[in-house]
Amino acid sequence: LAVASPATVSRCGMVFTEQVHVGVEALMDSWLTTPLAETFEAQMTILVDLMKKYTKAAIDYVLDFTKSKVPTSMINLTQSLIRLTQAVLVLHKDEILAHDNQKERLCKYIFAFTMTWSLGGNCDD
Repeated sequence: LAVASPATVSRCGMVFTEQVHVGVEALMDSWLTTPLAETFEAQMTILVDLMKKYTKAAIDYVLDFTKSKVPTSMINLTQSLIRLTQAVLVLHKDEILAHDNQKERLCKYIFAFTMTWSLGGNCDD
Protein backbone atom coordinates (compact mmCIF):
# COMPACT_ATOMS: atom_id res chain seq x y z
CA LEU A 1 0.00 0.00 0.00
CA ALA A 2 2.95 2.32 0.46
CA VAL A 3 3.43 2.64 -3.31
CA ALA A 4 -0.16 2.11 -4.48
CA SER A 5 -2.01 5.05 -5.95
CA PRO A 6 -5.50 5.93 -4.66
CA ALA A 7 -6.94 4.65 -7.96
CA THR A 8 -5.30 1.24 -7.50
CA VAL A 9 -6.56 1.00 -3.96
CA SER A 10 -10.12 1.91 -4.96
CA ARG A 11 -10.15 -0.58 -7.87
CA CYS A 12 -9.10 -3.36 -5.53
CA GLY A 13 -11.70 -2.37 -2.98
CA MET A 14 -9.12 -2.03 -0.23
CA VAL A 15 -9.53 0.20 2.77
CA PHE A 16 -6.47 0.69 4.92
CA THR A 17 -6.97 1.78 8.50
CA GLU A 18 -4.16 2.35 10.96
CA GLN A 19 -4.18 0.01 13.97
CA VAL A 20 -4.44 2.93 16.37
CA HIS A 21 -7.79 3.89 14.83
CA VAL A 22 -9.35 0.42 14.91
CA GLY A 23 -8.71 -0.71 18.47
CA VAL A 24 -8.89 -4.19 19.89
CA GLU A 25 -12.52 -3.96 20.99
CA ALA A 26 -13.61 -3.81 17.35
CA LEU A 27 -11.96 -7.21 16.79
CA MET A 28 -13.69 -8.65 19.83
CA ASP A 29 -17.07 -7.27 18.82
CA SER A 30 -16.72 -8.52 15.25
CA TRP A 31 -15.92 -12.01 16.57
CA LEU A 32 -19.40 -12.07 18.11
CA THR A 33 -20.89 -11.82 14.61
CA THR A 34 -19.12 -14.89 13.20
CA PRO A 35 -21.02 -18.12 12.46
CA LEU A 36 -19.47 -19.66 15.59
CA ALA A 37 -21.70 -17.38 17.67
CA GLU A 38 -24.76 -19.37 16.59
CA THR A 39 -23.45 -22.33 18.60
CA PHE A 40 -21.60 -20.54 21.41
CA GLU A 41 -23.49 -17.25 21.82
CA ALA A 42 -23.58 -17.29 25.63
CA GLN A 43 -19.99 -18.53 25.97
CA MET A 44 -18.62 -16.04 23.47
CA THR A 45 -20.40 -13.16 25.21
CA ILE A 46 -18.79 -14.17 28.51
CA LEU A 47 -15.40 -14.57 26.83
CA VAL A 48 -15.58 -11.19 25.10
CA ASP A 49 -16.53 -9.54 28.40
CA LEU A 50 -13.43 -11.14 29.97
CA MET A 51 -11.31 -10.06 27.01
CA LYS A 52 -12.52 -6.47 27.25
CA LYS A 53 -11.85 -6.42 30.99
CA TYR A 54 -8.33 -7.90 31.02
CA THR A 55 -6.75 -7.97 27.57
CA LYS A 56 -5.58 -4.37 27.17
CA ALA A 57 -3.72 -4.35 30.50
CA ALA A 58 -2.19 -7.77 29.81
CA ILE A 59 -1.05 -6.74 26.33
CA ASP A 60 0.37 -3.47 27.64
CA TYR A 61 2.37 -5.47 30.18
CA VAL A 62 3.63 -7.91 27.54
CA LEU A 63 4.64 -5.12 25.15
CA ASP A 64 6.27 -2.96 27.86
CA PHE A 65 8.00 -5.47 30.11
CA THR A 66 8.84 -8.58 28.10
CA LYS A 67 11.06 -9.37 25.17
CA SER A 68 9.36 -10.90 22.16
CA LYS A 69 10.87 -13.51 19.88
CA VAL A 70 8.99 -11.95 16.96
CA PRO A 71 7.91 -8.28 16.81
CA THR A 72 4.17 -7.94 17.39
CA SER A 73 1.46 -5.39 18.10
CA MET A 74 -1.68 -5.06 20.18
CA ILE A 75 -3.87 -6.02 17.22
CA ASN A 76 -1.76 -9.12 16.45
CA LEU A 77 -1.87 -10.30 20.05
CA THR A 78 -5.62 -9.74 20.28
CA GLN A 79 -6.17 -11.66 17.05
CA SER A 80 -4.04 -14.50 18.43
CA LEU A 81 -6.16 -14.55 21.58
CA ILE A 82 -9.39 -14.68 19.58
CA ARG A 83 -8.13 -17.41 17.23
CA LEU A 84 -6.83 -19.60 20.04
CA THR A 85 -10.07 -19.14 21.98
CA GLN A 86 -12.05 -20.08 18.89
CA ALA A 87 -9.90 -23.17 18.37
CA VAL A 88 -10.51 -24.31 21.96
CA LEU A 89 -14.27 -23.80 21.58
CA VAL A 90 -14.37 -25.83 18.38
CA LEU A 91 -12.06 -28.57 19.65
CA HIS A 92 -14.03 -29.06 22.88
CA LYS A 93 -17.50 -28.24 21.52
CA ASP A 94 -19.28 -31.31 22.90
CA GLU A 95 -17.81 -30.98 26.40
CA ILE A 96 -18.51 -27.25 26.58
CA LEU A 97 -22.11 -27.59 25.43
CA ALA A 98 -22.69 -30.59 27.72
CA HIS A 99 -21.77 -28.48 30.76
CA ASP A 100 -24.00 -25.53 29.96
CA ASN A 101 -24.85 -25.05 33.64
CA GLN A 102 -21.16 -24.29 34.31
CA LYS A 103 -20.53 -22.08 31.29
CA GLU A 104 -19.19 -19.09 33.23
CA ARG A 105 -16.69 -21.23 35.10
CA LEU A 106 -15.60 -23.01 31.91
CA CYS A 107 -15.23 -19.70 30.09
CA LYS A 108 -12.93 -18.39 32.81
CA TYR A 109 -10.74 -21.49 32.47
CA ILE A 110 -10.70 -21.18 28.69
CA PHE A 111 -9.86 -17.50 28.92
CA ALA A 112 -7.02 -18.03 31.40
CA PHE A 113 -5.51 -20.73 29.17
CA THR A 114 -5.87 -18.85 25.89
CA MET A 115 -4.67 -15.53 27.29
CA THR A 116 -1.58 -17.15 28.80
CA TRP A 117 -0.60 -18.93 25.59
CA SER A 118 -1.62 -16.32 23.03
CA LEU A 119 -0.01 -13.36 24.81
CA GLY A 120 2.82 -15.15 26.56
CA GLY A 121 3.72 -17.64 23.87
CA ASN A 122 5.92 -15.13 22.08
CA CYS A 123 7.76 -13.94 25.20
CA ASP A 124 11.45 -14.70 25.41
CA ASP A 125 11.93 -14.07 29.11
